[in-house]
Amino acid sequence: MVQQYWLHSYFAFKTYNNIWRKGELMILKKDSFYIRPTVVTLGLFVNDTARFPLEGYALHDVLMVPGKGLLIDYKKGKFQIIRSAGNVSFYWLKSGWILRAGAIGYTALTVINGLLNGDLGFSGNRLPVAAAVYASGFALKRLYKPVKKIGKAYKIKVKEF
Repeated sequence: MVQQYWLHSYFAFKTYNNIWRKGELMILKKDSFYIRPTVVTLGLFVNDTARFPLEGYALHDVLMVPGKGLLIDYKKGKFQIIRSAGNVSFYWLKSGWILRAGAIGYTALTVINGLLNGDLGFSGNRLPVAAAVYASGFALKRLYKPVKKIGKAYKIKVKEF
């Protein structure tokens, strides 16, 4: 998958210092770029936009970029991934979170019912099914990659016009 960015488009990335940055691309050079971080605060009747001074980065400063549909926004004093955004489609299912939570809840309910009914034999193959659902949720968590790490598979380059 190729993602393209142009001047005055927004570019989000994570640096090697583990800091997410997002801003408007203002200057592109062969080996570096400059962004203007912009924070938009949504209000009931008015939106507030704050623009900060230009920040320059070398291309090799970029550790990763967000995957398609992942929202990076300013929250709690820093740029970070907003997992509750509406455009992060099926995040809870893709990451296996809902399967793992459901399997843990079902196991807890089965154990509590077994203790209350005095039936600790756990008859009826209920726990192996819960274990299989949890294992599939764990596998989804390992396979889900919301960000693209720059390296062998993904590269950043500036195209000459």
